[in-house]
Amino acid sequence: MVHRILLFVLLIPAASCAAGDTAPTMEVAVTATEYGHHYTPVSVDFEPSPEMMSPICVRGEASETPGQFEALSDARARVWWIADLPAESTSRFAVEFGRDCSAGAFSWRPIGESATDLLYLDRPVLQYVHPVYDPEDVDGTRRPFHHVYNPSGRRHITKGAGGLYSHHRGIFFGYNQVFVADSDERVDIWHSNDGERQQHAEIVAVHEGPVFGGHSVRIPWIDPQGEPFAEEIREVRAFLQPAGSILIDFRSSLRSLAGPVRLDGDRQHAGVQFRAAQEVAENEEATRFLRPEGWAHLPVDQEFNDDLHIDLPWNVMLFSLNRQSYAVAYLSHPSNPGGAEMSERRYGRFGEFFPYDLDRNRPLEVRYRFWILENSEPSRKEVEKLFQNFSQPPAVSR
Repeated sequence: MVHRILLFVLLIPAASCAAGDTAPTMEVAVTATEYGHHYTPVSVDFEPSPEMMSPICVRGEASETPGQFEALSDARARVWWIADLPAESTSRFAVEFGRDCSAGAFSWRPIGESATDLLYLDRPVLQYVHPVYDPEDVDGTRRPFHHVYNPSGRRHITKGAGGLYSHHRGIFFGYNQVFVADSDERVDIWHSNDGERQQHAEIVAVHEGPVFGGHSVRIPWIDPQGEPFAEEIREVRAFLQPAGSILIDFRSSLRSLAGPVRLDGDRQHAGVQFRAAQEVAENEEATRFLRPEGWAHLPVDQEFNDDLHIDLPWNVMLFSLNRQSYAVAYLSHPSNPGGAEMSERRYGRFGEFFPYDLDRNRPLEVRYRFWILENSEPSRKEVEKLFQNFSQPPAVSR
């Protein structure tokens, strides 16, 4: 089958070294797990030299694919590419610096003063919405979030401000019961109606290239008096995938600025959540859920939020939007805190919650992956394989 490729990133400058020039090559071996890997992000770390920069082409035994350079520090760098690997096999790759074999790249484009689109070529993939907080427009400015476009780039499949439960929007993160420095006063960073809020502060890093696009942003969490009590670094990346699908990695590191901070709430009002577009709430009888094998006995056309709905490695919400069908897989990395309570709402929201105690030396680190499919319904086996790819990446050696 021939796949059209969907890209997300800023364009990489096209350099050029013909094969046979003196640009360096790095040999790499990649060993797959028992599940195999399909369109899986793969990376290798190395000590760079001035010649070991973009563009990069990664040559396999029978094909080649673009690579992407990421600087980790002055002395360390990483090369990313997308690989297909048969189960329990070892594949050898030549990372060729100075050679461009890309068909396009991800890039960022400002949309007015309070939003930025991530594109692959000219196709929108994600939108970061980061309004300046305005106490006269709390609903429109209470939090930054990431909108998700459908794989064709024609419309958002996530909800912005307005509609049912206006504080829900896109991919977002919050807690409705936060207690700062042993205070009894509750800070609600879920609804954020009384001056408490999340506020975009700056873009820390930008990623653009032929393999993935994304960024890291700094987001203070602010109490009703306007004082920041925690600071989040949120990183979102979208990876090169076949047409009709999008793969998004979400990582967050939240640290205290004010001593002990208790993050609490319940499965319906806390955690990292995905909220589908408002039209889904107007047609919620079409929403279904695909769950892992341990929960396969539950009816797919009902939502479950009981005490047994805990520590799901993944969940899939299936919904209809503008006469198109969508599947959104929510994958929770095994390194996330345990005891996570999964929330399902047929109006279009799902995600997991766990309480956590922050202090200056104990940040909260979370990792999630989202897989979006248009007009295609995955099998339980396919999602389980994707989860295993996320939780057990292939082994890479030089």
